[in-house]
Amino acid sequence: MSDHALVKATSAVGGMALISRLLGFVRDMVIAQLFGAGSSADAFFVAFKIPNFMRRLFVEGA
Repeated sequence: MSDHALVKATSAVGGMALISRLLGFVRDMVIAQLFGAGSSADAFFVAFKIPNFMRRLFVEGA
């Protein structure tokens, strides 16, 4: 792989990771706006973490 292709691929992966982080931040802001700081938001985040953990475990292999 040439240096140019490596830089291009690294930039693409880094850019997508940055976009993913920003969208996750926006998602958390919207959830906080809808549910507020309370037990409803806590229940949502716990329910969200279970399938997210399974995806990371089985699909991403982390």
